[in-house]
Amino acid sequence: MTGGAAVLLLLCLSWALHDNRWHAADRSDRQQVIDRIFGGAATFDPNAADILVAAGSEGDDLDWKTLSHVKLDETKGLAVSPHFKPDVLARAGKSAIITGYMFPLQGMEGQSHFLLSAYPPSCPYCLPGGPTEMIDVKAHEKIEFTNSPITLQGTLQVLQNSAETEDGFIYRLEDAGKAAK
Repeated sequence: MTGGAAVLLLLCLSWALHDNRWHAADRSDRQQVIDRIFGGAATFDPNAADILVAAGSEGDDLDWKTLSHVKLDETKGLAVSPHFKPDVLARAGKSAIITGYMFPLQGMEGQSHFLLSAYPPSCPYCLPGGPTEMIDVKAHEKIEFTNSPITLQGTLQVLQNSAETEDGFIYRLEDAGKAAK
């Protein structure tokens, strides 16, 4: 992840991490905040049906609801400790087709490293979702930025240890490219 994307994530989450009530709260209260921010405890946004219509495609073999099948525990910094359900772990290292919205990390020219999200970006300074609603994408060739949903195909990596999740992401799509229609 680029330094700029990490700064964005820090800015968007700083209210929870630096609020005096955060430090005074016991662990269960902090975990509730983490679950609310990151969609933990195998929950998904109640508006998911609307999002899936906008971000999904009939040709997808992976959907955003499946990616929410994870419980996230707090660790130090932005790293999370994910506990994936078996249906998610079964996808690790396999080809996946998914539709979402681009969140550029490298300016507006062709993108070879960007985020794919269930949500359309609504603020240039805020990430459009938590770790269960975003995928870190490494494309094999540059892809032109679009505000419309884009369908990608690549190898899904399920990131499981704190060294891999230190940027706050738990999914990566490697060797990605536009999926054939």
